[in-house]
Amino acid sequence: MRKCMLFKMSLVIVITFTTSLCADVLSIYDIQYTADPLGDSPLAGSIVDCAGGVVLDKFIGGKTKLTIYDENNPDGWGGIFAVTIGAEFADIEPGDVVSFSSVLVEEYRGNTQLVFGGDSAFSIIDTAAALPGPLVVNPADIAYPPDAVHAAEKYEAMFLQVQNVTVTEMDLGKASDNYALQDATGTCWATDYYISDETGSTYHPYVHIGANLDSVAGILEQYVRNEWDYYQICTNDFSSVVPEPGSIMLFLLGGGMAFRRRPRG
Repeated sequence: MRKCMLFKMSLVIVITFTTSLCADVLSIYDIQYTADPLGDSPLAGSIVDCAGGVVLDKFIGGKTKLTIYDENNPDGWGGIFAVTIGAEFADIEPGDVVSFSSVLVEEYRGNTQLVFGGDSAFSIIDTAAALPGPLVVNPADIAYPPDAVHAAEKYEAMFLQVQNVTVTEMDLGKASDNYALQDATGTCWATDYYISDETGSTYHPYVHIGANLDSVAGILEQYVRNEWDYYQICTNDFSSVVPEPGSIMLFLLGGGMAFRRRPRG
């Protein structure tokens, strides 16, 4: 009888260990893709392992937020945010290729993110990887206001660029730090809050009403809270905004410049 019981116990241990080894490691696409018109991940609330990708951006605010890109899905559903309130990401920099284990999938103000904490871990697979160029889209693809099916959701957390646009409005959005970019296809919103410390102002100095811009590039975030629901291109360095030559002359002459501090809180 004793020998039989020992054999059954060993068998259970082997089966449990084998199941752990076979646990699926999910891609960013697996976590992000959804047919839900509100854009929520079907895995929200789950603890997952994520194969991750290359770090495009690192933003330090109330939380440290990484933007992770999967090169296997360059046209959509290929980006995700990873966040922590601790110092765990201190040694991670743009260009590092990282993967994650035991992270919580959470929807936060419209964005799907991997929350690091508890038993979470990450691995730096490579360093100094080549960063991809932006995916060029039309303002209509990430339009304000969003359409009923939130077609812009596939671009969440991806590095995008709009080209040949005009700044038509400023002081928009929850923190009044968004500005509208318009072309013949429609209107989208952008914000410079990722780089406000770098520029020393609410807006990039090339941004003013009437400015014609060759391009604006950045990470696409969604903001959903209370009455607000919009997508915004978050410029991530000074070179993200490229003016047309005529706008450069206006800037040098001091015309239309806006150096206002971004509201905090």
